Amino acid sequence: MADSAEAWERQPSESAAAWEAFACYRDLGLSRSIGKVAEPLAKSRTLIERWSTTHRWVLRAEAWDREQDRLWRGEQQQAAREVARRHARLASAAQSKIVAQLQQLDPARLSPSDVIRWLEVTIRIERQA
Repeated sequence: MADSAEAWERQPSESAAAWEAFACYRDLGLSRSIGKVAEPLAKSRTLIERWSTTHRWVLRAEAWDREQDRLWRGEQQQAAREVARRHARLASAAQSKIVAQLQQLDPARLSPSDVIRWLEVTIRIERQA
């Protein structure tokens, strides 16, 4: 069998029919079984079991599952990074607008409760940062 990075690919000693059966088995995912391969391919269960044993289907399917999981996690990490970048851009744009508004604010028009509220908010933001 080829190394684990290629375990789910067609093996040198594998016939086209055995490869087709393995691909069917591999693609069934967690519900895979010999019976679910034999019936749609109109092959005997005995033949499918022999191919499975000879060509190490269980190990190859596990390698396939690990590879698919690795790819999925990579896609999820990339998507999370893109979301974080988008949120950072939005936050930066919003902060620019807020700063512009604050610069136009007349402190003499703030009530004592406004001053206290602004102070609490700015202290909380500073601590979170």
